[in-house]
Order: sequence, then structure tokens, then C-alpha cells
Amino acid sequence: MEKIWLIIQREYITRVRKKSFILLTLLGPLLMGGLFAGVIYMQTHSDKTISNIQVVDETPYAEYARTLKSSESVKYFADTASFANAREKFNKVNFYGLLHIYQSAENKDSTVFQLYTEKLVSLGTVSRIEDDIQKIYDEQQLVKNNIDPLLLKSLHKSISISTKTLQGDGKDDSEVSAGAAAAIAFGGGILIYMFILIYGAQVMRGVMEEKSSRIVEVIMSSVKPFQLMMGKIIGIALVALTQFVLWALLTMLVSTVVTSLMTDKEAMAQQMVQSQNSDGNQTGMANPGMNMQPGGNANQSLQIIEQFKSFNFGKIIGLFIFYFLFGYLLYASMFAAVGAAIDAETDVQQFMLPITIPLIFAYIAAASIISNPDSALGLWCSIIPFTSPIVMMVRVPYDPPMWQMLLSIFLLIITFITFTWIGAKIYRTGILMYGKKVTWKEMYKWLRY
Repeated sequence: MEKIWLIIQREYITRVRKKSFILLTLLGPLLMGGLFAGVIYMQTHSDKTISNIQVVDETPYAEYARTLKSSESVKYFADTASFANAREKFNKVNFYGLLHIYQSAENKDSTVFQLYTEKLVSLGTVSRIEDDIQKIYDEQQLVKNNIDPLLLKSLHKSISISTKTLQGDGKDDSEVSAGAAAAIAFGGGILIYMFILIYGAQVMRGVMEEKSSRIVEVIMSSVKPFQLMMGKIIGIALVALTQFVLWALLTMLVSTVVTSLMTDKEAMAQQMVQSQNSDGNQTGMANPGMNMQPGGNANQSLQIIEQFKSFNFGKIIGLFIFYFLFGYLLYASMFAAVGAAIDAETDVQQFMLPITIPLIFAYIAAASIISNPDSALGLWCSIIPFTSPIVMMVRVPYDPPMWQMLLSIFLLIITFITFTWIGAKIYRTGILMYGKKVTWKEMYKWLRY
């Protein structure tokens, strides 16, 4: 055990002292925050191209051409000429497309809509035009059935459902958010996927470097292969855990600062409203709705933060650490065995593919499991050890049954022990093998030595 501890110290200290580790640890939360901020900025400030659409409506009364309303992205220009003339004189410089509306020859009650463009039309433009036409068609049908569209519009109301979990002990039901649960679920799953893949590959690269440089021959003179493998795996696991803890602390610090700033803005907005309400002149001149808007925005932001506080983060973080560690240990033992078995970089993909396929499958399955965490796919993927570290973390915010979590934990531990033993046997033989092309059949022979 003393020798394993020395190897752990060596692996941990040499990696933590690297400038790349320090920079990535400090800049990681900022880079992730910048990434999300950049995505939001691009969505809100993206360059919206205006599509000018020439409309030729050959239906009776040309109602579509008269009632189509232009928007910020699509502008309609009615043309009274025939479609043949409009198509012949179509100006490709001024117009993006030509929309032809006419009655079907087979069915007079059916209207046909065809859009002609010089190049392949974008999906967003087609969707916006379809929405504009759909509104007009719906109003036509309401009028035909003697239903007032304005009355129907006035009766329309957007429904918002708040969700609460029932408490069997008589306490107040706790309010939760399905959106917040999905964010936590997907965030936990993607973090485990990234950490296992990144740090598992580090184990494999480290073993390959020591093997190719023949340093491992010197190390093996004083330690056993199993001790070297476990020391390397655990040392890199502690590096990953250190980086994750530092990222979590820095993220909490940034979120605390942002929350305090939002709270200060809300207090200032409320004081402004109170002062304006107490002053008759200011109240008469100002719009009450406008006065409340700054505070409303802050309230909305704080409500989002409050939704995350309703979750049991102690349980979520504890399970995250467990699934991260044992998921990493399971895959790292296989990565270490692969690194010991191969000599050249060209053989990496051949042996890595069977290892990474379960991880990729779990990541893809997580997208559908978030929408239905209690499905059969979610149940089996959260129990099977090769996918459970990612999928069970996706299900944890939705509070799966305790027996499923215990079974998942038990099977993951048993599988980790089994594959560590298998990986150690391959590592023991392969670490000192040079110049021989390794195959799956050859690795199976090493298991029987």
C-alpha cells in the first residue's frame, strides 16, 4: 500500500503543478460562462436577414395577398400580374422568392401554396411563411363558421402550470421546476461524460508514454504491475476531483456575486417605485407598468435561482461524486489495459472504440431520458454499469426509487472490481511487451496466464 501511495503522490503532484492544469482550472468556469453568454448573445443579436417575398394570389378576392402581414424577417409584396408574367419578370435582386397561391384544379375548396426561389430556401423562412398563411386560413375558417376571431382572441389565455412535490409527512409541499430539473440532469450527465472521457484517456496516454520511453522497466523493478496501475488510476482521479471541486467553488462564487447584484437592483427598483408612488406628480406622469419593469426582470431572474434551491443538492452532489469516481475507475482500468497493450498511436482507435461506444450511447440516450426519466430505457441504462454513471445522474433530480439507485450502485461496484482484475492481468503482461502487434485474441491469452 505504501508503494501505491507513492505512485499516487507522483501522479497527482506532477499533474497539479502543470501550468496547463492551473490555467484550465482558473479559466474553466469563465470559459464555460463565456460560452453560454456567447450563445445567448448570438441568439438575441444575430443578424436577421429580411426576405422579400413577391406574392401572386390567383384565388377569388386574392384574400391572402391582401391580408398577409409583413414582419421583421419576411416582407410581402402583392403583385396583380399573372403568375406566368411574374415568373418571367421575377427580379432576383429585389426579391428572395415568388409565392404562388391558387386553387387546386382537382378540388376547388383546396388552396395550393408554392414558393419559388433561386436557391434552396432556408427552413426558417418556410416556417415563418407557413405560420403567416396559417393565421389567415384559421381566421377564414372562423368567419365561415360564424365565429368572431376578435372574440376568440380575447378569450385566449396562456396557461402556466406550477409544479410541486407531495410531502407525506404533513409538511408544506415543495415547489420544483421541470426546467431546472432538466438543466441539473443534463449538466450532471454531460460533466461525468466529459470527465470520464478526458481523464480516462489521460491514464491511457500516461501508460503509453512510460511504455514507449522504457521508463516503466525501471519502475517495475521496485513495484508490481497492479500497484503501478492502481496508483496511476487513483492519482489521476484525485486530479480530476480537485479540478471539479475548484470549478464548483469558483462557479458558486461567481453565482453568489451575480445573485447579490440582482438583489441590489431589485431593491433599488422597488425603492424607485415606492418613491414615485408617493409623489403625485411623478405618479401621474409615469406609466406604472414601466415603473415595475426593472423590478419584474430582477424578480424573474431571482425566481429562476430560487427554483434551483428547491433541490436536495447534498444528495445530488454526493451521488455525482460517487458515479464520477466509480465510473471513472471502471473505464480507467480498461483505458490502462489498452495503453499497456499497444505500442503505436495507430492502434489506439481499434481498441478505444469498444470502450467509448457505451459512453457515447449513454450520452445520446440521456437526451430522450430527460423527457421521460421513468421509461424502460432510463431504467435499464441506469442499472447497466457501463451506462449508469451518466444515465443515473440524469435521473437523480427526478428522484428515482431507492431500490433502483442501490442496485445501480451495487452493480457498478461489482463491475469495477471485476474489470479492475481483468485490466490488471492484461496490464501485467502487456506493459513489458514491445514490437508485437496485439490483437483481441492475444489479449484473451494474457487473461489465462
